[in-house]
Amino acid sequence: MAIPSRPYWPDFIVRLSGDGERHVIVETKGFDPKEEVKKAAALRWVNAVNAEGSFGRWSYAVAKKPSDVVTILSSALDHSDVGDGVGV
Repeated sequence: MAIPSRPYWPDFIVRLSGDGERHVIVETKGFDPKEEVKKAAALRWVNAVNAEGSFGRWSYAVAKKPSDVVTILSSALDHSDVGDGVGV
């Protein structure tokens, strides 16, 4: 039996200015029983696109509360290597 696929639409994709092309996929989450499965899938995608190399550097982060967004983006701007396949 085939599992139906759904398109994935992240909450936000943030393009960072500065050295090179960098993006952060930011998901906002409250309680989600499938959070770990979704995170694993997103990190697989980030690792694959980073390994391919022609689409810039990508990272993935989850914001549990609004103030997390500021922390995530500040960290990404301060460190060009943030998110090399590691979710924040």
